[in-house]
Amino acid sequence: MSIKSQLVIAAALAIALLAYAASAAQAADEYRQAKFKAEVKGVQTYLGEYHHSPFDSCDPAIDSVTNEKIKFKSKKSVPFWVTELPESKTLVLSSGQRALKFPTMASVTRSHSYSAGSVAPTCPDNGGGVNNVTEPDCGTKKVPLALSVDYYKANHVELQPESNNVEDPFEMCGSGKFPYLLNGDKFGKRQDAELPVDEVFDTKIGKLITIGSGNEGIVGPETIDETKIRWELSLTRVK
Repeated sequence: MSIKSQLVIAAALAIALLAYAASAAQAADEYRQAKFKAEVKGVQTYLGEYHHSPFDSCDPAIDSVTNEKIKFKSKKSVPFWVTELPESKTLVLSSGQRALKFPTMASVTRSHSYSAGSVAPTCPDNGGGVNNVTEPDCGTKKVPLALSVDYYKANHVELQPESNNVEDPFEMCGSGKFPYLLNGDKFGKRQDAELPVDEVFDTKIGKLITIGSGNEGIVGPETIDETKIRWELSLTRVK
């Protein structure tokens, strides 16, 4: 069992115990809890390019370009609980007494092109031509994608895949970024969205919508690697 799973289970148990104790006035003073119905949607795009110029007559020119677009949207709203534990500096997000998970349907569209130039006839044999070339499976595929959201710092939440073990829906269409979703900010801007604690627990606010956007770009002498994302979290308060 992963450390993340252990933490989620521990948090769920803590929430269950607190909910049970909420009937006592003393427990009510020890923690706060806000309940919502939540949905998530967004778009992530990726561009990868490799352009190699030959350095001699036996070095072929190579051009490769991959474009990918991922559109995802909740299949249905899910319970979204925000629990402030006693003396805790962070908040616990859950779907009731379960780990928070958004079952979404993702539409993944990818294209890929590749070309290699010829070399001089006098160059050493490279082993012959390629036989039994497999046709590319580029295009659009719809696949289920489970997502989650969590606070990564005060008043800011970040979108993340529910699991990092997600298979690429394409076998012969270059290398995309599915599902990626831009975790971190090493080469660009984090995709976090604001979710202020005071608004979460303000019962006068019936609906909250927060939008996150981020990007990452790496440019080298022969390469371009660029990812962008925009996502939206919609929360409707329930009593």
